[in-house]
Amino acid sequence: MTVLALLAPPAIIGLIGIAGFISPGYSPVSQTMSRLAEPGMPHVNLFRGALVAQAIGMSALAYLLWRVLGSRWRFGVPAFLLVVYALASLADAAFQAESSKVILWGVTANQIHQHSAHVGVAAMVAAMAVATWALWNQPGWQQVARVSGMMVGIVLVVGVTFPFQLWPDVHGALERFMLGTTLVWVDVMAVALWRYAGNVSDPLQDFVRRVEATPASSTGGLQGADHR
Repeated sequence: MTVLALLAPPAIIGLIGIAGFISPGYSPVSQTMSRLAEPGMPHVNLFRGALVAQAIGMSALAYLLWRVLGSRWRFGVPAFLLVVYALASLADAAFQAESSKVILWGVTANQIHQHSAHVGVAAMVAAMAVATWALWNQPGWQQVARVSGMMVGIVLVVGVTFPFQLWPDVHGALERFMLGTTLVWVDVMAVALWRYAGNVSDPLQDFVRRVEATPASSTGGLQGADHR
């Protein structure tokens, strides 16, 4: 799971970067990433691949967060929100932006894409914020919490530019910077959880070790008592 969480960010950045670079007339500075998935764009599948990689990476990180730090609600909430983001990414991959194709009850593919994108971003930012708070109250995690909190601040500041239509000429660059910050957060968390997991004993493995360390003589003594 750690490997999946670590490899997902560079895979996402690589696929989106390649798709934008080889798409004629596309500007990664002024145009958002969703434009790569519009009907008629030549490399839609590269963008979809990035979204699938995103879903896998977020799911892997959610599992690590829950598995390593425990199932307490303060870690269960960000893990759940990461899963929501993963599902939203899959919905973005399945339904094209700017597509007027009606999916169900008059709802178009573009509407589903837009709503799932908004839900996914909100879930990701909320997951980062809740995880930061939870880690701050976790002994030994204050340094990671500080880095996480800084990234949450960056994402919030950049995210404010979109609903208020600030600097529309560089929306593409701002969106990529925001995505890049969240992906760095994913890798920071994956590394921190991996390092922490090395210092945490697994209850099941501890039980197996105790069973294997049980002296054979004690087992024989029990068997002898049964025969008497």
